[in-house]
Amino acid sequence: MYWEAVEGAWNSHVEKRNDVTTIDGLPEGTHFEIYTLESLVRSHEKGDAYHRSEGCSRYVRQHRSEFQVEVLLPRPDCLRPDLRLTVDYPEDLVVCQRLYEVFRDRAPLVPLDEIVRFLDSRPDLKGLVAPYVDPKPLWLDAPLGGGPL
Repeated sequence: MYWEAVEGAWNSHVEKRNDVTTIDGLPEGTHFEIYTLESLVRSHEKGDAYHRSEGCSRYVRQHRSEFQVEVLLPRPDCLRPDLRLTVDYPEDLVVCQRLYEVFRDRAPLVPLDEIVRFLDSRPDLKGLVAPYVDPKPLWLDAPLGGGPL
C-alpha cells in the first residue's frame, strides 16, 4: 500500500467531508480507498450482488454523481500503473517474495518509490507479472498526470 499518502488523504477526506477519498495511478495492489460508513451502506442498499463483493467500490465508481468523491494522484515517481504488487497469481508471489528478501529490514513500511526503483532495475521480475498488468485507472476517466501525494 502507498502508506506515505494515507495521512494526507485522511486529512483531506475529513476536511472536505468526502464520501470517498481514493488515490489512482499506482501499481496495482497499492491503492487505497477511504469510505464513510454511510456511503458503504448506500452502495450496498442501491447496488446488486455485483456491487456487494470485495469490489465494493464498483457502485460508487458507476454512480459517481451520487457521492462526493475525491481522487488523489500520487507523486510522479509512484505514478506507475504499469507495475503490479499483489498476489493473485503464483508469479505475483515470486515478485513479492523477492521484494521481501530485499526490503525485509524495512518491512512493513517500505517506501513505494524504493520498490518501484528496485523493480525498474529488475526487468526479469517485471516480466514475470507483465501478462497480468492492467494499467487502466480505476477512478479516473482521463489520462493520469501526477499530483501532490
